[in-house]
Amino acid sequence: MFAKFKIIAVLMVLAVVATAIAEDKSTVVPIVQAKPKPMTTIEVEARLAAIPMTVDYNDTPFEEVIADLRDQVGINVIAYWPALEAVNVYHDNTVTMQLADISAFKVLEAALDYISGSAVVPLAWRVDRGVLEINTVNRYPDRRSLRVYYIADLLSMRSSYNNSILDGSSGSSSSGRTGGNRSGGSGRSSGRTNRSR
Repeated sequence: MFAKFKIIAVLMVLAVVATAIAEDKSTVVPIVQAKPKPMTTIEVEARLAAIPMTVDYNDTPFEEVIADLRDQVGINVIAYWPALEAVNVYHDNTVTMQLADISAFKVLEAALDYISGSAVVPLAWRVDRGVLEINTVNRYPDRRSLRVYYIADLLSMRSSYNNSILDGSSGSSSSGRTGGNRSGGSGRSSGRTNRSR
């Protein structure tokens, strides 16, 4: 008797479960997926440099340009709108440019240069902890810049400068030049000059 009661109870539970499943097809056991690992700064910069983009922006709002960049490159982007609006850059400022098969980095630079034309202060970007941030130039005082110096004169084995450290000479030159300045300046030179090009 007790066994019959157990069987009837199990059948009733199965009937209730079957009815619930039949009525609601969305009862699917969710698969738990691991959260994707956030990108590092180097990974974001590498994606900007490596992913080619073709864009055709014709009076496209700046906000949509940023969203397009985010979607095509697959990175997180933050535009600091209060700071941008303070320098006359708004969500609906438009961008017009057509670029084909160039890096996302160049698209970003071109869009910021385009928008900076209407801004009081130029715009800049940086990647911080895996997130591309767009703000004004004065908000990023620590932004690194690349400077190139002409140093061929320091590397040459033969120097036309007087008392050059490189050639070890200590006498005067017969060329009549007495300085390190190529235009014939005056005074003695140690042979070291810094010129940026």
